[in-house]
Amino acid sequence: GYGAAQIRATGEIIGTGLKKWSPVDRKWTDLVTSSSGESPRWPIAFDARRGQMFYLQWGDGQGFDPQRLVACRVVVSTGQQANVSFNPSSALTQWLAEKPMYAGMDYDMDNDRFLFYAGQGTAAGRVYVIQPNDSNVWDMSVLSAGGVKVAASPDNLSGIQNRLRYIPALRGFVLLARGSANLYFMRTAA
Repeated sequence: GYGAAQIRATGEIIGTGLKKWSPVDRKWTDLVTSSSGESPRWPIAFDARRGQMFYLQWGDGQGFDPQRLVACRVVVSTGQQANVSFNPSSALTQWLAEKPMYAGMDYDMDNDRFLFYAGQGTAAGRVYVIQPNDSNVWDMSVLSAGGVKVAASPDNLSGIQNRLRYIPALRGFVLLARGSANLYFMRTAA
C-alpha cells in the first residue's frame, strides 16, 4: 500500500494495506494482528484520543466491490481490527445513497470526531461528522457549515483523493476540492 494516514506523535505512516512505516526503524510492519476480514483503501485517519485508525469507504473506496459501506477501526497498540456500524440517521441514509468515492477524512482532535468529505455532484459542501466511541456502533450526522459554497470535486472518478486535512496549529481543516479550485479552510475550534 501507499501512505494514507499519519500518527502525528510518532511520525509513523499507515498505508492502505494497513502496514505501518516507522521513521525510526525505517521499515514497514503489519499494523493488524487480528483481522475482521475487511480491506481498507481510503480515507483513513488516526483517532489520537483512542489510539486507533479508522477507515470509512463505499466499496473499495473507489466505488467498486464490495458495493456497501465498509467501516473499521484498528486499535494501534493491540492490532485488533473491528468492523464499525452506524446508528440509523438521515445522514447515514444520505451517505449510503451518495456512495461516496475517492473521499477525504481526518480526525478533529479538538471536537473528538472525524470529518468526512467527498463532495461530488450535489454533495458539494456536505461534510459528514463521524462520532467515534469505544464501541463498534457509532453515529453519523451532517455538519452545518452555513452558506459556504464549495466547488464540487471532480466526478470523473477522481474525487478529492484524501485532500482534506486537519491542521492542529490552525485548529481547523483545509480542503482542496479540485486542482483548479481555491483552498477552503474551516475552523472547528476557537
